[in-house]
Amino acid sequence: MNIDFTTKEQVIFFMMTTSISLSHYDYKFISNMQSLTHDKKQITSGQAELFDKLLHKYRKQFATNGYDSTNLVEIPWKCIVVESLPKYTNANVDWDDSVGKMTIRVPFKKEFISKFRKEMTTYFPVDDYTDNTQQWTWISERKRYEAEPSTHALKLAYDILPNYFTTVYHNEVKDVIKTLEQTNVEYKDPTLVCIDGEYSVVSSNKVLDELLADVTLSNTPECLYQISQFGINVDKPITQGNPELEFAANYIVECDIDKINDWCNWLVKLGVTDLALEEELLRIDHITQNLSHLRWGYLESAEKHFKSII
Repeated sequence: MNIDFTTKEQVIFFMMTTSISLSHYDYKFISNMQSLTHDKKQITSGQAELFDKLLHKYRKQFATNGYDSTNLVEIPWKCIVVESLPKYTNANVDWDDSVGKMTIRVPFKKEFISKFRKEMTTYFPVDDYTDNTQQWTWISERKRYEAEPSTHALKLAYDILPNYFTTVYHNEVKDVIKTLEQTNVEYKDPTLVCIDGEYSVVSSNKVLDELLADVTLSNTPECLYQISQFGINVDKPITQGNPELEFAANYIVECDIDKINDWCNWLVKLGVTDLALEEELLRIDHITQNLSHLRWGYLESAEKHFKSII
């Protein structure tokens, strides 16, 4: 026999039983809601909204138990629902002078955390140097992300946060963002450009400047290949659609198997010794000596295109 729910607090109690199988994160949230409604007898509008979303999320399990999630959403709360303050619903980017760090405070959102972790972890091998650092670090005791002041860290926040939250900048960070938004920046990332016949890298940084100190910039395949290993983009007018230059200028390139002779010759000219093809690591000298064998193998597997990572 179904329970005739009259308040959402009763629905919470039902969800804590074995009748509804909750995910780990959702169980923690529902358990917290049970404590808030029982002890404080007060929740925020944001918490109430998230609870309604969970009712729809588990609609199939509710239906199995004889309940329509749409009807459950309409049931009133017994406790008081207060409007959520913006500081708890927005993403807030600030500067903390006491620790000399930029800070981010955001409401919990699993999708954001997953995306943020992925995007702020860079991996670009440069000879024996690998940058695999986290720009923003979660500080649990202060319940916020913190980062050393840097262009890269601020750009990550600026690019990613608005996709998930209303983003508010404070104090010194607000001044920096305001200045940048008023400036017409054509190249946001490090890019090789040619102006009046002179080659240079715009939007560079200290690390790249050190790496480029002994590099003579030009539009040769060798130069374009070298700077591609540094994670530097190449302005389109430099390559002008030339296949060999496009091949050299991109860290990850997609090659047509019908052009295998061309890209094998380019790899040899660039001095590449190893090539990763999907899950195989092949020696370049082996490839060039066995072109017909390699071509046949890929045609047999119907792989018309593949990605080669130099």
